Amino acid sequence: MDKTIESFGHLDILVNNHAFQVIQRSILDITHEQLEFLFRNNVFSFFYLIQYALPHMKRSASIINTTSVTAYEGNKDLIDYSATKGAIVALTRSRISGVG
Repeated sequence: MDKTIESFGHLDILVNNHAFQVIQRSILDITHEQLEFLFRNNVFSFFYLIQYALPHMKRSASIINTTSVTAYEGNKDLIDYSATKGAIVALTRSRISGVG
């Protein structure tokens, strides 16, 4: 992002398209460490990238956050992953202000 801002002076688009998942057959098998890792990777990173990019974006700029059908349907083997995808939907639907 820094190189783009340095070269062009602003950002026109931010695409958040990344995630990590671990199959677990039971919610009891999901460790605290796994849950925290998935939320840091799948949700916090979207949030922090938006915070970093926003001051460099004009009103006409776009932020695209990708998610998964698991955000809406859930998945019995991807409970924590599904929760992160639902969080991304809520983040995306929230009014994000701060664009120039």
